[in-house]
Amino acid sequence: MRKFKKLLTALLSASMALSFSTVSAWAEDYTYTVTFYAGNQGVFSGTQGLQINSKGDVSISSQEDRISISGLTRGDVVSFDINQGAVSLNEESKYYVQGLRMSGRDNDEQMEEPAFWVTGDEDYVVAYGIRGDMTSY
Repeated sequence: MRKFKKLLTALLSASMALSFSTVSAWAEDYTYTVTFYAGNQGVFSGTQGLQINSKGDVSISSQEDRISISGLTRGDVVSFDINQGAVSLNEESKYYVQGLRMSGRDNDEQMEEPAFWVTGDEDYVVAYGIRGDMTSY
C-alpha cells in the first residue's frame, strides 16, 4: 500500500510539473496588439513619434482612424509621442491635441509618459482639448 501511495504521488507530481511547463510555453508564444485610435476630431497622417522596442517581429498597420501594432510580447516597450505631427486636424478646427489616454477613460486621465511596457492587449485614444476664446491683455 505504501509503494502504491509513493508511486501515485510521484505520478501526480510529474503530471503537474509537465502541465506547468506547457502553460508557461503557451504564455511565451502569445502575442499582444496595441491600437491607437484618432478619435472624432482628427486623423492619423503618419506614424511620426512612434517607436517600438521589441524582442520579436512586430507589424504596424496604419490607417487614418487607427494605428495597430501586433506581434508584441510581454515586456516590449512602445513609445508614441503624439505631439510630433502624427495627427492632422482641419485648419480651422477649434480642437487641439492634448495627448493620449486609455480607451474608455476621461481626458483627465491622460498618459503622463509617452512610453509604456506591454502587459496585454491595450487600446488608446487621442485626447483633444477645445480652444477657448483667446483674449489679449
